[in-house]
Amino acid sequence: VGDLDIARVNLADSIRLRPVDLEPTRHVDVTNPVSLTGEPLSTLENAVIEWCKQMEQVLAESEQMRKEADDIGPNAELAHWKARMVKFNSITDQLISPDCRRVIALLTAAKSRNLLKSWKELVDRVTDAANESKDNVKYLYTLERFYEPLYRTDPLDMIPAIPALINAIKMIYGISRYYNTSERMTSLFVKVTNQMITSCKDYICLDGSNLWQQDRERLSTKLTNCLRLNDAYQVCFHDVKRQLQETPGAKQFDFSEMYIFGKLDAFCKRITKLMDMFTIIERFDQLGQLEIEGVESITKRFTMVIGSLQRKPYDMLDHRKMEYDFDYAAFKKQVVDLEVQLQQLMNQLFENMTNTERSLTLLQRFRQIKDLPLDLDSKVQAVFVHYTRKDLEAVRKLYIKHKDKPPIPRNMPP
Repeated sequence: VGDLDIARVNLADSIRLRPVDLEPTRHVDVTNPVSLTGEPLSTLENAVIEWCKQMEQVLAESEQMRKEADDIGPNAELAHWKARMVKFNSITDQLISPDCRRVIALLTAAKSRNLLKSWKELVDRVTDAANESKDNVKYLYTLERFYEPLYRTDPLDMIPAIPALINAIKMIYGISRYYNTSERMTSLFVKVTNQMITSCKDYICLDGSNLWQQDRERLSTKLTNCLRLNDAYQVCFHDVKRQLQETPGAKQFDFSEMYIFGKLDAFCKRITKLMDMFTIIERFDQLGQLEIEGVESITKRFTMVIGSLQRKPYDMLDHRKMEYDFDYAAFKKQVVDLEVQLQQLMNQLFENMTNTERSLTLLQRFRQIKDLPLDLDSKVQAVFVHYTRKDLEAVRKLYIKHKDKPPIPRNMPP
């Protein structure tokens, strides 16, 4: 949150209590308010009633359930409490102004007890809310330098910062006066998780390139780094949680881990599916380069499957979009069908085997593709059987035929 944002917050969230004209009461002595009757008294009471309404409205709004986007980061938490601090401080500053103090002093002298009772209760609540927001801003400011690395675009740069960040949150949980509730800690951790997801997406699509346009090896590295971030985050969280469990009297991290890590786990599950999809694409691309008879028709069908995926309008990195999960399941089924066809093609090629050397070359080509789900071992055995039954048998027959009188090439010495 920059200085300009803070200035906007100051302007937008300041509360201005309704001004009151004190001129008719200038002559009234606070110690002897006998003359404070009729319209002047009503004017002051109406002003305080209006102030009470304003404070009640501000308090009611502050106590409502916060409506937040589900992907905001910890900066938004700091901005929220800054805005609250500005709002309530603007009220408390006016409560100690000379005009406000004179109004309350006059009404006190005039014995407007019922009104002043409500007034005092509201002032106490506003003061407590101001103290709460000020205290929370203080602690969130100390946290700012620890979560700043989350706003970088490289997950690997975030990993070394995670232990200090979680320990700083632990410190706030242990000593803060207002921010030490399980609900607020969970909400803060969720925002940390949100920012990790946002930064991972930015990192994956750096420079505006979509997934289909990127070098696959580089993309695989990026996706793997995001998985490593999730692992490091959860390991560190559980390390701190275990340390607290071993510390007598320490406040425990009894937070909902499903709530804290659920979105990141879902995002990483999506990443795992994407990695699998692009690995399969790479495998079929390599298959198309082998120049094996009959393979071209299979790779063409696969290209049509990928073309259909590429035309999908949704963001594949958005783990909230379930459309990709359905399309991924359909993609995997189509891949299985194509792999069955490929196995059938390979079976046919080896059934029609006439030359051992060509068969070995064909086997070697298929083996170039890593993790190709084909039954190659049985084909090795088939080639070996062909070699022993055909090639060696041909050699044996040739040997028997010519062993007594081997053919001698021309110009060979006797």
